[in-house]
Amino acid sequence: MGTRTILAVGLILTTFPAPRTNGLPVLTSAGIVGALLGLSAPALGNAFAGIQVAFADGLHVGTSP
Repeated sequence: MGTRTILAVGLILTTFPAPRTNGLPVLTSAGIVGALLGLSAPALGNAFAGIQVAFADGLHVGTSP
């Protein structure tokens, strides 16, 4: 929903000559942020998984408590 809103606002701003200078940076920044999030998603997932393992109850291997 947020992506559609940013895209719509950016496209609306690019249709008028005066605010075109504001519309193109909105689209550019949205594209850059989207690309960074897409590329960093696997790394962030692994980082959160590592934090979860670190703070989880100890791993139990074998039968001794």
